[in-house]
This record gives sequence, C-alpha cells and structure tokens, in this order.
Amino acid sequence: MRIRFVAAALLCAAAALAQTSILTGDPLNCFTVSGAPQLTGSQVTVEGPGFTRAWRLKSAAAANAWDLRIRCGSVAPVRAGDMALATFYMRTLSAPSGAGLATFVVERNEPAANYPKHASWTTAAPAGGGWKRVQVPFTFPSDYPNPQGYKYDVSFWVSFEGQEIEIGGISVENHGPGKTLGEMGFTWEGREADAPWRKAAAERIERIRKADVLVVVKDDAGAPVPNAAVRVRMKRHAFGWGTAVAAEKLVSNQKYRQELFENFNKVVFENDLKWGPFESWPRSRLDEAFRILREGGITDIRGHNVIWPGLSFLPSDVQTLIRQANGDELRRRIEARFVDVMGYTKGKVTEWDIVNEPYANHVVQDLLDGNNEVAAWYRRARELDPSVKLYINDYDIIAAGGWNLPHQNGFFNIIKDVVAKGGPIDGIGFQGHFSSNVTAPERILEVLDRFATLGKDHEVTEFDLDIDDAEVQAAYTRDLLTAVYSHPSIKSFLMWGFWAGAHWLPRGAMFDLDWTERPNYRVWRELVYGQWWTDVEGRTGTDGVYRTRGFLGDYEVEVNGTVYPLRVEAGKPNYVQIGKQPAGAVAPNGIVNVASYKGGPVAPGEMVEIWGTGFGLPGLHFAAYDDGWQRLDSDVRVLFDGKPAPLIHTVNDAAGQRVAAIVPYGVSGITRVQVEFQGTVTAAVDVPVAAAAPGIFTESQNGAGPVAAAVLQPDNTWVRLRDGIRARRAAYVSLYITGEGAVNPAPVDGKAPVAPHPQPMQPVVVKFGGIESNCEHNWAGLVYAGVTQINACIPASLTVSGPAIPVELSVGGVAAQSGVTIGIE
Repeated sequence: MRIRFVAAALLCAAAALAQTSILTGDPLNCFTVSGAPQLTGSQVTVEGPGFTRAWRLKSAAAANAWDLRIRCGSVAPVRAGDMALATFYMRTLSAPSGAGLATFVVERNEPAANYPKHASWTTAAPAGGGWKRVQVPFTFPSDYPNPQGYKYDVSFWVSFEGQEIEIGGISVENHGPGKTLGEMGFTWEGREADAPWRKAAAERIERIRKADVLVVVKDDAGAPVPNAAVRVRMKRHAFGWGTAVAAEKLVSNQKYRQELFENFNKVVFENDLKWGPFESWPRSRLDEAFRILREGGITDIRGHNVIWPGLSFLPSDVQTLIRQANGDELRRRIEARFVDVMGYTKGKVTEWDIVNEPYANHVVQDLLDGNNEVAAWYRRARELDPSVKLYINDYDIIAAGGWNLPHQNGFFNIIKDVVAKGGPIDGIGFQGHFSSNVTAPERILEVLDRFATLGKDHEVTEFDLDIDDAEVQAAYTRDLLTAVYSHPSIKSFLMWGFWAGAHWLPRGAMFDLDWTERPNYRVWRELVYGQWWTDVEGRTGTDGVYRTRGFLGDYEVEVNGTVYPLRVEAGKPNYVQIGKQPAGAVAPNGIVNVASYKGGPVAPGEMVEIWGTGFGLPGLHFAAYDDGWQRLDSDVRVLFDGKPAPLIHTVNDAAGQRVAAIVPYGVSGITRVQVEFQGTVTAAVDVPVAAAAPGIFTESQNGAGPVAAAVLQPDNTWVRLRDGIRARRAAYVSLYITGEGAVNPAPVDGKAPVAPHPQPMQPVVVKFGGIESNCEHNWAGLVYAGVTQINACIPASLTVSGPAIPVELSVGGVAAQSGVTIGIE
C-alpha cells in the first residue's frame, strides 16, 4: 500500500507539473520595464476577457529589437523536452503603421551564445480594435533545474517606434513532455468553423475559380434536343497544384512517380537546377526526369533558381571572386550561369525563380550594382527565354505569423525598385515555410492584397508545416489552402515535397517513409480533388441546353454516350455545341444609343442597344455584377472587335429581340460588333467610332414630351422633374447622359466608378431655353458604368418659363437628341 501511495503521489505531482505556470507569483508583477526612457510602462486597470489589469507600454525609437521590453526572470525550473504554451491578450491604442506589434521571447540568458531563443513570436493588433488573443507554443531544449548557472527569461519586445499598446491576461503554462499542440489547446485566429473569412473565401472561390459551362444540343435541323444525358467531368485543374521533386527519386522510385502524377499537375525541382548541383550532378539524370514528367502529363515546371545571391549558396569559385571583390570576373561567371542553365531549360520549364531571397542574401548585389544589377539579370533572362515567366522568390512574407514587417517591406521595395529599373518581373513567389508560428488566414489575405498592388502574379512556392501534431497540421493546411486559393492573384500552390523519404523537413510531408497517408494528405485530396473538383451529371432542358459551373481546367463532356473535349477558362462562358447551331443577325441600322435611340457612330463608354434576331432569351433579363464585371447568365455576349463588352439587359418580346451593352473604352476607328448567343456569333457589323455620341435619358411627362432631370431643392434634396413639377431659375438640375466618350481618369470597362468620379475629357455645354448654363458649381462625372451625371444651373437670366422649356446638350460639339424639355417656373 505504501508503494502504491508513493507512486500515485508521484504521478499526481507529474500531472501538476505538466500544467503549472513557469511565471512565479503574480504573472503581471513578474515583468519589469527595460529600456527607459524610450519605453514607458505602467500597469493599468482594464476590462479584459478574464482579467482586469494590463501593462500599458509606449515606445519610442530604438537601435535594436531587444532594447525596449518588459522582462520576467522569476521563472520556475523546467526540464529538456517540456512543452509550454504562452497565452496573452494585446490591444493597440495607437500605432503609426495602423497596428501595434510585440514579440514574445523566451531566451537563455547566455551572452556568449548570443542568448539562444526558445520562442520568438511577433504578433500585431490593429489600432482601435479590441483585445487580440495570442498563443505561443514552444519546447524547452535544455534543463533549467535551479537558479544556479544560466537562467532563462520571458519578455515582450516592443521596439516599434511611436506605438502605444496594452498586454494583459499573461500566462505561460508548462505542460510537460510529450504533449501535442492540440492537447495543449493551441489554436489560431480564424480557426473557428464559423469564422467570417470562410464564407467570404468560399464566395471568392466560386466566383474566380469557376466559370459557366453550357452544353448546347441541337439536331441536324437546328432544333433543340431536350432531355439529352450530359456528364461534365474534370480531368485537370488549370490552377497549379504542385510540389517540389528530386530528379533522382523521379528516375529511381516508381511509387514516388505514381503518387506524384496522381496528386499534382505542376512541379519544381528542389535542388537539381540550383547553381552548384546543376554544374556538378549528372545532367543525364535531369534529362530523364524531364522526359518522365512530360510523358506523365506534367508540363508546368518551375525552374529554381538561377541565382541565390548569398555567399553560402554559391559555388566555391564564385565565393572566391566575391571575397576578392573581382566584379568583372563575377559578372562573366554569372553570365555563363544564365546562358548555361536557361539554355538547357528553354522549352522545358514554364517559369523561373531568377533571384531567390534577395532581402537577406545580397552579397552579389552589394559588390556589383545593387538593384540595377538585379534588373539587368531579369532583362538577360528575358532575352535568353522570351516565353518563360520570370519570378522573384522570398521567405517570411506570408509565414512567421505574417508580421515580419522588415522582411515584407524590404522584399516589396526591392520588387518595386527592380521593376522601376526595367527588370521584367512577371511574378512573386512566397515560400511558405511554417512552424507553429502559423499566420492567421485573414492576415495572409492582407499581405497578398498588399503585394497584389504591384500587379504581378503570385504563387505559394515552398509550403510545408513543420510541427509534430498531425491533426493541427492538417487543420491549418486546410485553412491555408482555402485562404490562398480564394485570392485572385494566386496562380499556383506548391508543396516543398510530399514524401518523408525526400523532404528536407520530414514532419512536413504528406506521406510517411512507408507511404502511409497523413492527415494533411487527406485534406489535400478532399479539397483539390473533392470540394474543388467538378464531376456533374444532368439533362438538357426544353431549350436543349444543360447549364452548370465548373472549376477552371480541362474536361471531358459526355453527351448521349459521345465524349467531347472542353477547356473551361475564366472570364467567359464555355460551350460544347452539338448539332446545327443557327446564327442570329444584327438588324440593319440596329445599333442605337440607349438614351436617345439615335443610330450612327458609337462612342467609348456609351450604352448601346442592338436589335436583331436569334440572340435573345424570352422575356426581359438584367445583367448582374460578377466581381465588378457585368454578365448575363452566360447565354449572351456582345463582342466589340472580338472582346466581350459589359452587358445591361436582353429583351425578347413582341417588339423584337435586343441586347444592351456598354461600348468598351478601348475602341477606335471602326469597331466590329457581334452578338454571341449560346456560343454562336452573328456576322460582324462595322460601326464608326466617334469621340462623343451623347444621348440624354428621359421619361414622359403627362403626354407633354420627353423630360429628364432632377432639381436640387433648398433643403438639399433632389426631386424628379415630372408630372408638373418645375425648377426655379438659378436652381441646379441633374441630367443623366451616355455617350460622352473618353473620361479622366480612365475607368475599367463595366466596373462601377467610385469617387473621384471620372470626368468627360471634352467640353460639356448645357442650354436651357437657348441660354447656356455656366454657373460656378456646374459639374459632370461618371456615376454608373456607362452613365454620366451633369449638374447644371438654370440661368438666372432666363426669361421664359413653362412646362416644356427646351434642353440642349452637347459634348465636344456633338449634340444630343432634340426635343428634350423640363418645366421651369
């Protein structure tokens, strides 16, 4: 009994140690301010989630990241392998960047070893927001048994100039050895099943990763075939779902090849094309690897990398040239490298990481000509292979919690500068090597939004998540894939290896060494080949059409047992047409201004209506905005010079068939107009393009003729001028027109304009009763896609009044329709 009692007591003690605080005493009082007077700190009373006190910290400039901090050295003994979870809450009162930052650090107090870090985790909270919960898991690599010898301490580094933040609810719990992240309760922002970002991401995926598919089945006479059996089956994603590969494994390992071809449509060679390996490894093996990929159907291949300008990543002779500062010979050696590797891969790869990790690795640029040299490398790459896309690649942009701002800002500015210096960068690679310091999905989207302003394609190029909790790893992989796939700038996502037998971080692989599937592999299959994969069946309707939406990529479409190929592409409907497809026709003089119903030349940005036959759905159908682009159920498109125009509506009624669209701003000279209905286009009609072709939108007024406008009342409200309502002299009247021509700034075709509203580039003249309106506050601006609002005052000198005073309008000397009137008192 005595032995059992002692054993039980020991077990209880071990369990208690596994969940005990390493901060002795009051956790908040444990910390003291280090770095005054640049850092001021005090404890304040707050209303936090489960706590009432917090540190308020206001920081100024500091030379080093560790200069300004609060630090706790009163810590409990721990043993090597103990796993801990720090939890704290943070909010920002003010910050120049819009977000306050803090770095949670656990370090060994050993100056000779440069204070080894057991945890270093930067996080941020938006200014003006509420409390943000932060969790930091970490493992102690060595024993700290007593106060003798080296200690460890816990601190918050806040050397971020001009910010004021609060930190409270601090706990650092020792869970003991052998715990998983899940067992410790680790999570991240946005992991909740109902997190708002998920719904928004799903909506973006539906919009940008899918397109409309129409299977139009008609008989030999052109009549619809209803009830035809249809299956739309995806064969390959257009999006790049890829992985890093090793040529040696491709050549020698059949299972490796099998899993590669079953799970990926894109690859990047992890090491084989790097400078040193390419010059020293057997090139015949690489030849064979390219052959295997090509025969297996993978032709989308990244080259990685032409130059990695850190000293340790360069061949030994190149390192010598750098140490000797021999710039001329270094340039010759780099030129030989470019010619060699890009000549070898021409026609074999689709894109290249020309420069890898330039923010942290820049010894070559430092010796030569900085970013001018980088720009020259990109120009040379373009000369050597004009067809390949040229990327720049770096780490800690979306990883490391998403808050390595020096690295993010440095990489962003390098790209801007290289492009400004004439470097033809096509795309940006974000490496994506993650540890337990995972980045919240919403933060990843914020970072991608920022880099999207550079106007380049994006790829996640080197994803892995090196943690020992397979379920947490899978859950975060799901969130990351979802967030990234939902962002329109991302074109590909590449794992940095998939098998533990060929992975630089075996814990990050999707297969164990014996090819056992891990939970993250199941997530990959569920998303890439399940949720984001199209395989649907149905039957044509009475109109002979089967409609669906499919993820972008290559398809087989089976109709009544016969298979047809289809490539589903973005930004347009995608058709399979079977049988005779009769074409419609545009009526003679059938292209008119929507507002004036005048024919003749069209102007850029003008709303026009096209009359004809064979291109209208029964009834009236209005277009909807889809990601800012107006579309109409995929059945109808209006093409100007072969390019689709934003749509407004279609009508097919007793009066006839017509479709309304907005003339693209890029037309000039003579534009060729066609209407496409269910994939079949009319013959082209050539229409002259004028600088302006204005028409005024009007409505009837008790039979007194067309009238337009609204008037600004003394109470600053607008009233429509109809049914006997009249405007006073000197009042401002709003007219709405289309066909004003070019505007500044130039809008995007079909997108609703926002302030500052683009203004007509040609003079606008409005006359009431023959008298020109020239008041100080007259204004004209594009307020809707295709519609310009004109605010013009009624001249005080006007002597006539009545229910139907003529309104005349011209743009650039071109008059709108006549007969428009308003009532004036």
